[in-house]
Amino acid sequence: MNILQKLSRRGHPTWTTQITMGPVRITEIPGTGRGMVATKKIAEGILLLCSKAFTVVFEEKSVPDIVIKITDKLKK
Repeated sequence: MNILQKLSRRGHPTWTTQITMGPVRITEIPGTGRGMVATKKIAEGILLLCSKAFTVVFEEKSVPDIVIKITDKLKK
């Protein structure tokens, strides 16, 4: 059973994967790879990207080792 099925059994609202993007686009940047670039001048405080969490964990024992390794790398 996947996490979305578990959440619906617990009475949680429907989860969506909506992503809101401001004046930016994802594009290929020569010599670097893919990246996010502005499509117009951006004023301070403008929201550029908003996304719901891509994973939910309820118990420490349910966290796969790879998630722990990735989290540890991101903290460094």
